[in-house]
Amino acid sequence: MQGKVLLGSPAGFRGLGARGAAYLPTTARSAIVFSVCLILLWTLCIWRASPGLGCLEVGSRPEVNLCEAKSCFVADHQSSANATSAFRLPHIAPNIFQVFLSDESECGGIGDMTLSWIARSPSYTYTMLRSAVAQEAVARLAASEARYHNAPGVYNSMTRLVMRADFVRYLFLALEGGFYGDTDTELIQPPHMWATNQTHKAAAKLIVGIEGDASPPERGMKYEVQFSQWAMAGAKDHPVLWAMVDRILQQVPGKTEFTDADVLDVSGPRGWTEIIFAHLSRQAGSEIGWRDLHGLREPRLIGDTLVLPIDGFGTGLHHSRASREINRNTMVIHHFQGSWRQG
Repeated sequence: MQGKVLLGSPAGFRGLGARGAAYLPTTARSAIVFSVCLILLWTLCIWRASPGLGCLEVGSRPEVNLCEAKSCFVADHQSSANATSAFRLPHIAPNIFQVFLSDESECGGIGDMTLSWIARSPSYTYTMLRSAVAQEAVARLAASEARYHNAPGVYNSMTRLVMRADFVRYLFLALEGGFYGDTDTELIQPPHMWATNQTHKAAAKLIVGIEGDASPPERGMKYEVQFSQWAMAGAKDHPVLWAMVDRILQQVPGKTEFTDADVLDVSGPRGWTEIIFAHLSRQAGSEIGWRDLHGLREPRLIGDTLVLPIDGFGTGLHHSRASREINRNTMVIHHFQGSWRQG
């Protein structure tokens, strides 16, 4: 089993069927950038996060570019890859997406935390999504269905870069399925460990984590229990992911400026939380509210959605009774190095 690293391009939009066929990028892959390959491989070789992982070895494919759009290199460390592929979540594709729209220079957005996602997911396809690919996907979304005809105009009208990044994460997970993490998140547990209970593993089509759990809500939060969107996982075509795509396309038109509150409400964690609670209620057949998840200390499955406790994506937070130290429930650490309010 081989893991692929694609920086700047989607993973070919494989197997999307009628809905996704229109999204296949048309630009050919570019040539090898040897120096970047060497730097990245050297960094991976000294990565100490996963004992026994070893250095990734480059495959023999001739067209490789680690940083420019439409690029790929193949990493093959067979023992680790075989171990992880055997335990993959059945409903969520082995894809990892990250988004970096603010810098189109070579290797923009690539750092130690980005490499944690690659090193700890040896049999997964990793993709760094950049502006050109995002624009192309949005254009093809518009061409695929009449109801999305306004997608390019709406996307380009988002003067806040963070809103575009929000939109892109939902769109690509909806199209391909997989796992997402902000570029300032560090992967602690490999994706197949996000659900270890066999019942959870067999049923989970959406995995979400809590970023705030307090009544009254934590400062800056709208809801007593609020879901994070710096990390998530979802099956291809999951209704929650498409609901967020639709929400943004419906609520952005007519606005020329976007406040921080607009970002949080329309594309950010407040909107995300509203969509998730509505879905949980439909799955449960009765209303699910914040009290049903308040004080959650272990993962809880509601229908097809696995809700991780605060430590899942929030270990180290200074509120909501989050643990200060990494523990068995810690899947991702958010280092809060982004400056979304400036973008």
